[in-house]
Amino acid sequence: MATEVFIGIDISKPRLDVFNLATGEMLEFANTPSGIQAFVKFAKKAKPTLLVCESTGGLEQPLLLGCSEAKLPLAVVNPRQVRDFSRAMGKQAKTDAIDAVMLSEFASRMRPEITSPAPEELRALEALVTRRTQILEMLTMERNRLGSTREENTVLDKAAPIGPVRSSESRSGDCILGIPGGGHEYPDARVGAGQPGTPSPGHATPECSRGGAGGVSDPALEFAGTGR
Repeated sequence: MATEVFIGIDISKPRLDVFNLATGEMLEFANTPSGIQAFVKFAKKAKPTLLVCESTGGLEQPLLLGCSEAKLPLAVVNPRQVRDFSRAMGKQAKTDAIDAVMLSEFASRMRPEITSPAPEELRALEALVTRRTQILEMLTMERNRLGSTREENTVLDKAAPIGPVRSSESRSGDCILGIPGGGHEYPDARVGAGQPGTPSPGHATPECSRGGAGGVSDPALEFAGTGR
């Protein structure tokens, strides 16, 4: 009977920590296109029964696509499931290498289902939603900072980056909504108002203008560095 091969992959921004449960081999690969290609080459030779990694907010997507193209059986699992499994096994220590070992054991005992990549259109939409959420969080932080200062020159300095960020958020927001006439209007920011290329009150930027009538209102866009 052939030996079953379970491989755990801990994904971080710079690298992939990989553990082969059957051989006890621990390897590292750069989390880059060439590094993922090298991992796929290694995995093909290992002929795994199952590969397992955690969902990491999008960092796993290049690996998932690479494994799918190579017809390698990769399961992307919820990190909470792995944490619960680790506690049940009495293993609380946490490093990238230990996580890779734990993922291989999780694969062996739990046998999660293989994950298929989402369609390209859905992946693009998810990327837009993620980016929009990040920008909204940045705007909220800037609003909170502006609300805590009393010096006018400091307010002006802190307001400077909000205009471009806000414009970027709106463009991504319009793309996500995909609604005709969904252009946003941009009041002047305190810094840069009246300069060439700066939107004036009641004027929609060319990138976002889609007809004016029936525009989409986003409460997060009402703040444009005015200190409110």
